[in-house]
Amino acid sequence: MGNRPGPEAAQDYAARVALGDLHHARSTQYLYSSDAFPGRIYKLSLDGKLLGMLGSTGHQLKQFGWIHELACPSEDEIYAAELLNWRVQKLILHPAH
Repeated sequence: MGNRPGPEAAQDYAARVALGDLHHARSTQYLYSSDAFPGRIYKLSLDGKLLGMLGSTGHQLKQFGWIHELACPSEDEIYAAELLNWRVQKLILHPAH
């Protein structure tokens, strides 16, 4: 399709900080970042350590088609907007304790 690059050539990403529990002074903040291809969401500490990741390219649940925007209302809840799949996925995370 013309000269438009496909998702494999994408350099775009989305990043958001989950604020944690604002009522507790010791609440931890996290950075959620994503890549357009291979369609992963990364959880990072604010000092840059990779704490986890999820996702792959595709059309199923927890698979993504070029993540364009993230929203993180809490540490355990992420909304991921995708360009190629024309949808927003709501992800509820259950971190290991």
